[in-house]
Amino acid sequence: MVSICPASPTISQPLCRPAGRPAQLTRTTNQQVITQNRQASCGGVYAQTVTQLNQLAGGTVLSCDEYAFASTVQGGAGNQSMIVPLIENNSQGGILSGFYTQNNIGDGTNFNVALTNIPQANQLNLAVVNGVNVCYGGN
Repeated sequence: MVSICPASPTISQPLCRPAGRPAQLTRTTNQQVITQNRQASCGGVYAQTVTQLNQLAGGTVLSCDEYAFASTVQGGAGNQSMIVPLIENNSQGGILSGFYTQNNIGDGTNFNVALTNIPQANQLNLAVVNGVNVCYGGN
């Protein structure tokens, strides 16, 4: 089981990771599928909005996060996507990659995802920009 909390407090908040998404996922190592999944869930208006917001911020501080993960069979179109802090998205990616390696999660292997020890944020900053959900942290 992989848990992304508390390394990623913003993207682990229940409002940013809605219930009802699959808890058991199946890994894919096919890079073409992963790229297609990421494009289907974080391309288009999401990519445009990330670029727009990062230009306004004066640097790359946000990115698009998707669940189910792009590196799973369940990833891609129709999943939950949200613009989140880049540092948390990178951290989550590192945790997931380490989880795959440490637990020998290879192509076609099922694994479970759990949100545990979710840190409390004093204020969760949510917005909608260009029709896209943006979750940019709390204090």
